[in-house]
Amino acid sequence: TGNTSIDVIDTTDPISIPAGGFKIYGNQSSITLDTDDVLNSDSFTIYPNPANDSFQINKNIQSLRVFGITGKLITDYRDDFRKGKSFDASNLLPGIYIVEIENELGHRATAKLVKN
Repeated sequence: TGNTSIDVIDTTDPISIPAGGFKIYGNQSSITLDTDDVLNSDSFTIYPNPANDSFQINKNIQSLRVFGITGKLITDYRDDFRKGKSFDASNLLPGIYIVEIENELGHRATAKLVKN
């Protein structure tokens, strides 16, 4: 934890790491995600869920993306959507999906969508 730096003089020198441990070294400063950039996962609701041909979100959002369970992007909606907007789910096969929303401040949240 914390920021640690090392000076590398010889890139062939071995690095000892205890069993079960790991360290990540790179040539750039680490980037951390500010908690203000993430919406609380309870901050929005998908309904109906399970969905048949469409679903709605109970928040005003700027974008909505639907991912398959393997992480593949299926659908990407970008606009100024008002709460209650209906999103088409008729092209989705029955299964479990991850829905990611983003609000006007760039804050994101995800939730599970079940498609019948």
